[in-house]
Amino acid sequence: MDTIAAGVAAAMEEQKAATREIARNVQQASRGTLAVTEAIAAVRDGAGQTGQTGQTGQTGTAAQVLGAAQGMSRSAGELQREVAVFLADVRAA
Repeated sequence: MDTIAAGVAAAMEEQKAATREIARNVQQASRGTLAVTEAIAAVRDGAGQTGQTGQTGQTGTAAQVLGAAQGMSRSAGELQREVAVFLADVRAA
């Protein structure tokens, strides 16, 4: 009986360690997502400024870059929210 209990306790400890590692990795991914979101915002802002200058041939390209950056920003925001929900679920487990 003691052997079984010790085995179960060891398995539970391994599961806790694995869960902590998963949570740590997800937090790291979340920080990376935040950095990407900030970079996308910088690109979006730069594209918007380029579009406002009215330089020949740049307005259309700037609008495309701005549209792409906005789409990526939305995707990054969605990913960040999903990571936050996942982390909350892992912590609650």
